[in-house]
Amino acid sequence: MRGFFNLDSPLMRFLSRMADLMILNLIFLATCLPIVTIGASWTALYYVTLKMVRNEESYIVRGYFKSFKQNFKQATIMWLIALVFLILLFLDYRILSLSEGKGINFMTIGITVVSLVGAMELTYAFPVLAKFYNTIKNTFLNAFLMAVRHLPQTIVMLAIPIAAAIFSISSGIVFAYAILAWIMIGFALVAYCNSWFLVRIFDRYIPKEEDAAQTAETDGKEADADALETDVEPALETDAEPALEADAEPALEADAEPAQETDAEPAQDDNTQSAQ
Repeated sequence: MRGFFNLDSPLMRFLSRMADLMILNLIFLATCLPIVTIGASWTALYYVTLKMVRNEESYIVRGYFKSFKQNFKQATIMWLIALVFLILLFLDYRILSLSEGKGINFMTIGITVVSLVGAMELTYAFPVLAKFYNTIKNTFLNAFLMAVRHLPQTIVMLAIPIAAAIFSISSGIVFAYAILAWIMIGFALVAYCNSWFLVRIFDRYIPKEEDAAQTAETDGKEADADALETDVEPALETDAEPALEADAEPALEADAEPAQETDAEPAQDDNTQSAQ
């Protein structure tokens, strides 16, 4: 019985993780209230859950607000772009619902496909921003290519929140309890589940030698990066202050040199992306 309640026991680790997710969820909801900050909140949420999966998190609140502040500008712009996209889709559906004609079904199918592509894009966009540093354009582009390239994982990551949402509205009694669950832990739990897939996907775009160097050295030391054998060039990780040149090269060049992960000091070069 003593071992059962030991701090290192599986039960206590599970309870500790649930407590961390509850704290994270409440912070996420609080910072989402202005609506315009949802993008930065979404990015910070995944910044913490990605570290949780890797067992790298130290202070939940401190890590959350570090990412929130660091990625605020880019995340807010990305969220406003996504919000305009969502509003246009909603208006299209409303117009189609009030319209009649032979081409309505075809247009409905087209808008549905666009909606699915948008959902795939948003599933990756803010986690990619949380993990890598890049321009907004290249972040969206990388997110789309990752979503397509890892389609089975993308489908599962889309299914998790969709299934949870459908179950939440399945009946009046379930809806009442579901609202409480979403407020207490729901959003952070979904992000945590998706992060198990995202960590494995992102690892494919980080050179193994660089990843090992990062764990061996302390913060602020530069990690060496070798060439990455993949069709997609990773962006730069976001644990340090970004320094981006105006004429940065696109992130998705085949056979290009990989970016460096972000526990390194920024190094600025003309016409190239700078490590954070």
